Amino acid sequence: MADSNRGGLGRGHIPFVPIFRALRLTEYTGPVIVECTAPGPDPFDPRKGPGWREALVAELEVSLRFLRALEDARV
Repeated sequence: MADSNRGGLGRGHIPFVPIFRALRLTEYTGPVIVECTAPGPDPFDPRKGPGWREALVAELEVSLRFLRALEDARV
Protein backbone atom coordinates (compact mmCIF):
# COMPACT_ATOMS: atom_id res chain seq x y z
CA MET A 1 0.00 0.00 0.00
CA ALA A 2 0.93 3.58 -0.57
CA ASP A 3 -1.18 6.70 -0.54
CA SER A 4 -2.35 8.48 -3.69
CA ASN A 5 0.88 10.47 -3.82
CA ARG A 6 3.01 7.30 -3.36
CA GLY A 7 3.92 8.67 0.07
CA GLY A 8 3.27 7.30 3.52
CA LEU A 9 -0.19 6.14 4.51
CA GLY A 10 -2.39 9.06 5.50
CA ARG A 11 -0.47 11.62 3.44
CA GLY A 12 -2.62 11.50 0.31
CA HIS A 13 -6.28 11.12 -0.59
CA ILE A 14 -7.00 7.41 -0.21
CA PRO A 15 -9.72 6.71 2.41
CA PHE A 16 -7.91 3.97 4.32
CA VAL A 17 -10.37 3.73 7.22
CA PRO A 18 -13.08 1.96 5.17
CA ILE A 19 -10.44 -0.28 3.59
CA PHE A 20 -9.09 -1.43 6.94
CA ARG A 21 -12.60 -1.70 8.34
CA ALA A 22 -13.44 -4.10 5.50
CA LEU A 23 -10.29 -6.10 6.19
CA ARG A 24 -11.30 -6.42 9.83
CA LEU A 25 -14.87 -7.42 8.94
CA THR A 26 -13.60 -10.17 6.65
CA GLU A 27 -11.24 -11.29 9.44
CA TYR A 28 -8.19 -10.79 7.26
CA THR A 29 -5.06 -11.54 9.28
CA GLY A 30 -2.42 -11.49 6.57
CA PRO A 31 0.27 -8.93 5.98
CA VAL A 32 -0.16 -5.37 4.81
CA ILE A 33 2.77 -4.33 2.64
CA VAL A 34 3.71 -0.65 2.59
CA GLU A 35 5.30 0.40 -0.70
CA CYS A 36 5.66 4.13 -0.39
CA THR A 37 8.56 6.00 -1.91
CA ALA A 38 10.60 9.07 -1.10
CA PRO A 39 9.41 12.31 -2.68
CA GLY A 40 10.94 13.17 -6.02
CA PRO A 41 10.25 13.93 -9.65
CA ASP A 42 9.28 10.39 -10.68
CA PRO A 43 7.26 8.37 -8.14
CA PHE A 44 8.14 5.13 -9.93
CA ASP A 45 11.91 5.66 -9.93
CA PRO A 46 13.62 4.87 -6.61
CA ARG A 47 16.61 7.08 -7.48
CA LYS A 48 15.69 10.36 -5.81
CA GLY A 49 19.03 12.00 -5.15
CA PRO A 50 20.82 12.86 -1.91
CA GLY A 51 18.92 12.11 1.28
CA TRP A 52 16.45 9.70 -0.32
CA ARG A 53 16.99 6.99 2.29
CA GLU A 54 16.24 9.34 5.17
CA ALA A 55 13.14 10.60 3.34
CA LEU A 56 11.97 7.03 2.74
CA VAL A 57 12.47 6.12 6.39
CA ALA A 58 10.39 9.17 7.35
CA GLU A 59 7.57 8.05 5.02
CA LEU A 60 7.69 4.54 6.48
CA GLU A 61 7.57 5.94 10.03
CA VAL A 62 4.49 7.98 9.09
CA SER A 63 2.88 4.82 7.73
CA LEU A 64 3.68 2.86 10.87
CA ARG A 65 2.19 5.56 13.11
CA PHE A 66 -0.90 5.65 10.88
CA LEU A 67 -1.35 1.87 11.05
CA ARG A 68 -0.86 1.85 14.83
CA ALA A 69 -3.46 4.62 15.22
CA LEU A 70 -5.94 2.57 13.18
CA GLU A 71 -5.22 -0.45 15.35
CA ASP A 72 -5.61 1.58 18.56
CA ALA A 73 -8.95 2.91 17.28
CA ARG A 74 -9.99 -0.67 16.43
CA VAL A 75 -10.96 0.41 12.92
